Amino acid sequence: MLDKINEQYCYIGTKPCGCTVAGCLDMAEHRKDTAKFVSDCVKDGLTVERVLLGDARTRLQQCKCNTVKLPL
Repeated sequence: MLDKINEQYCYIGTKPCGCTVAGCLDMAEHRKDTAKFVSDCVKDGLTVERVLLGDARTRLQQCKCNTVKLPL
């Protein structure tokens, strides 16, 4: 069951300092919410990637370097 969940796609937002600080599942029934998430990330200066959930879980973290302060 966990393997199937980790095979879902999600979008992640990465700050210019390299810290991945935002994530959102890519679910067809929530297309508008997903589009808003991606739009907000871009407006906040994040780089957005579509990755597998398992990969996102290993990359998401709280930014410790504080090089850029973004309202998330």
